[in-house]
Amino acid sequence: MICVHPYWGEALFIQLIWPEVPILAYAEWYADLNGGIWDFDPELPAPMDRRCLAQAGNAATAISYAEATSLQTPTRFQWESLPPAFRERADILYDGIRTEEFRPDPAAVLTLEPDGKRFSGENPPPPNWFPRRREALTLTRADTVVTFINRVLEP
Repeated sequence: MICVHPYWGEALFIQLIWPEVPILAYAEWYADLNGGIWDFDPELPAPMDRRCLAQAGNAATAISYAEATSLQTPTRFQWESLPPAFRERADILYDGIRTEEFRPDPAAVLTLEPDGKRFSGENPPPPNWFPRRREALTLTRADTVVTFINRVLEP
């Protein structure tokens, strides 16, 4: 199964490349061109070029949703933003964290091995310019850790 966030066109050619693989499309957003984020303030109507860009985004999304085996959306609000034809195929599945089950562990410790120990033929080392860790690194709740994940194709 391939899971994809298709709003910017990431899923457009998946079915052509892997026609037998099921596709789960994450139906996060479908822009309502008449209302919603565009017309909530009558004194600040959205310019036409913005609406055209949103419609182009909807076109790529509609193709991706049509080709997907199934759709998943995290909230009823997002499900309601979908055109009726897509709502029929979309399941609402909350994608947050169940805090009653998963919560911080005050005794949590994470030890990262030195770089040389984790690379093999299947997992090659990073490029030479990438900083190397020569000793094990142990992190606890007292340490500040900054992470960043980017959706590569999002503008």
